Amino acid sequence: MANSPFYRVGVWSVVVLFLIFLVIRLDKETDWFWFIIFIPFLIFDCVVIFFILFRICRHIKDGVDPISIARKFWFLFMVASKLTFIVVLCCRLQEIITSSYYVVFIPLWIFLMGLGCDASTWIWVADNNSVWGVRQSNGTQWNGTQDKHAVTINGLVFVVVIILTMVRTQRLKTLESRIHAQKTT
Repeated sequence: MANSPFYRVGVWSVVVLFLIFLVIRLDKETDWFWFIIFIPFLIFDCVVIFFILFRICRHIKDGVDPISIARKFWFLFMVASKLTFIVVLCCRLQEIITSSYYVVFIPLWIFLMGLGCDASTWIWVADNNSVWGVRQSNGTQWNGTQDKHAVTINGLVFVVVIILTMVRTQRLKTLESRIHAQKTT
């Protein structure tokens, strides 16, 4: 999945479409809801969740190693925490909720901690050729790279885009407050 050209085109088209929507919204060309801006990520995450659930069902049906199934649930949790952050952030930006941004970013911090745990697990796996010290039942090395790439690449791109968006939004607010201060004096 992660090595196919369709996957690569899909990830980059989601990012480019999101950036186009974001630039249009931040330049005040349109008054779109923030949920519309994040639709590319929402759709992509829903597709990833569907594929993870499909693979979980297939693994349960085929009687695959429980560690592999637990790993799929971990990926599901990671995507769900990112999806939760997107929804809560959209609600906050749209002023549906008035919570502090500290509260809004809790799902993102959970997601980032999960990525850190996942990365450290994969570094350990590369050293030991096993997952959590367990090999597959047939003695071969466990290979979960497709799922790992699906969550990690999408997650890292998402985090970078969100950080850049927040920096840009803060700069725009600072600039608007300076312009407003100059007009009043």
